Amino acid sequence: GCPSLLLEPQSTNLFTYSEDFSDSNWFKDYVSVNSSQIISPDGNLNTYEIVENTSNNEHSVRQLKSVTSGNYYTISVFVKKSFYQRDIYIRCGDANILVFFDTTNWEVGDEIQGFGKIENYGNGWYRLIATGLSDSTGSDNFRIGLSDGITNGSQNYTGNGTNSMYFYGAQLEVGSYPTSYIPTNGSAVTR
Repeated sequence: GCPSLLLEPQSTNLFTYSEDFSDSNWFKDYVSVNSSQIISPDGNLNTYEIVENTSNNEHSVRQLKSVTSGNYYTISVFVKKSFYQRDIYIRCGDANILVFFDTTNWEVGDEIQGFGKIENYGNGWYRLIATGLSDSTGSDNFRIGLSDGITNGSQNYTGNGTNSMYFYGAQLEVGSYPTSYIPTNGSAVTR
């Protein structure tokens, strides 16, 4: 019953609109983004269902951000199964991140670039985390997508217009590990 302090380094969530995947800051590639009636880890109705279309391509949401050589970047997102689930991948070429996640057993799949981790947040929600070390400077897309498996190449497949997953709370930060979630609503936020 005693109070406690959460001691963490300063960090910035570089993803704008971290919870509103319908916002135009999130580019949608061969998916639709629908508000849902699923309660998020923070106890509110602020989750989105990401649904694949029928194209043969990557089915994902992404934001374009600056990348600096020598920096670690960590992407995280909270994910919950829908009835017709898919596996998940997280990718950014310039940040040397391509990690697959098994959403049946909630295990890290292929770590093609960088490394992954999964944290259980209860009520069917898991935080998927991928980290990589950039070796270039410029701009690139930080992408979170549906996958037809957990091996390299599974991110490119022909969708059926039905399969989906629930998303909440995306975070992009400079650093080699994730800090606690920082909500954003239109601009980057530093804690």
